[in-house]
Amino acid sequence: MNICIRVDASTEMGTGHVMRCLTLAKELVQQGNNVFFISRTLPGNLIDYTRRQGFTVFTIDVMENEENDNHLIHSAWLQGNFKRDAEVTKTILESCPHKIHWVIVDHYALDKNWEKDVKKVVPRILVIDDLADRKHDCSLLIDQNDYAGAKERYAGLIPDYTLLLLGPKYSLLRDEFINEKKTLRKKSKEKKTILVFFGGTDPLNVTLKILMFLKEMNYTSSIHVVVGGSNPNKQIVQNFCLGMPHVLYHEQIDNMSKIMSESDFAICAGGSTTWERYCLGLPAILIAVSYNQIGICQSIQNLGFDLYLGTASELTIESFVDALNKMVENLSTATKHPLFDIVDGLGKKRIVEQMNKMLLGVTQ
Repeated sequence: MNICIRVDASTEMGTGHVMRCLTLAKELVQQGNNVFFISRTLPGNLIDYTRRQGFTVFTIDVMENEENDNHLIHSAWLQGNFKRDAEVTKTILESCPHKIHWVIVDHYALDKNWEKDVKKVVPRILVIDDLADRKHDCSLLIDQNDYAGAKERYAGLIPDYTLLLLGPKYSLLRDEFINEKKTLRKKSKEKKTILVFFGGTDPLNVTLKILMFLKEMNYTSSIHVVVGGSNPNKQIVQNFCLGMPHVLYHEQIDNMSKIMSESDFAICAGGSTTWERYCLGLPAILIAVSYNQIGICQSIQNLGFDLYLGTASELTIESFVDALNKMVENLSTATKHPLFDIVDGLGKKRIVEQMNKMLLGVTQ
């Protein structure tokens, strides 16, 4: 199959969409398919990074003062006109020397209007979504999150012919997490090692706020701090870490699975690392850093593995200390969560298998 992936990263939206699409892209390539990307040149994009992963990336330039002509909750994340975005996408698709079998789109600022237009060129569209807050016109929709009544969330938002693949069994995990899962060892330290990670960009600089809280508490166990290369505050965070000798600073790493396996719990956002954590049995204190994470965090907390503190703006030292003490107490009696086995790393293979079936006209 020949597949195009339309996805963006930016300082505002973060890097998680691109990272999970890269995971799926690598699985597609491993199974003998051809994959390329289309991305906008937004501030904080991962275009060069994607190219270094071995993929061709076509770009859509951001036009200054371009009218935003859609009315979605996250329309502003596109930083442009969805109609022009669709036109440029179609032009790229039509210029390809080989037939394109699928377009994969992972973008909260694009909906059925964009998809319907692009379907004039490539009839099969796969949507990756988490929010269920807009209508789609697609053949296949993936939502890897664990929601009660997950199927009902998309009622009225998709055509009758759309096949839904829902839940953590379809989570998109890199091979490093699958391999690390096989070698996990029981942790027996009295002092608990923490992982602090708030995505590739962390524009609210929640990382620094958490470090300040931990320093004020005089927390002396090991702390792993991970920031992305696109983090606008990374130098400030690194300088602060230098004043805490038990803190290990990591930037734009490729061994997150190892750091997770060395940690006892995480303090993080409710983004794409959720199912990476569950794969390795790592609980977390969750803080929502954007509107779209609130529902996900609330749903995750109901699974009984994580503690949700609310949004970054609601965070106080008192609530943080209380959650930290509760997490340490929970760890003393923790048992393996059922989702540890469900998040098995085979989600990307299940998705590719379904894409192949649908290409051959088989829907079950």
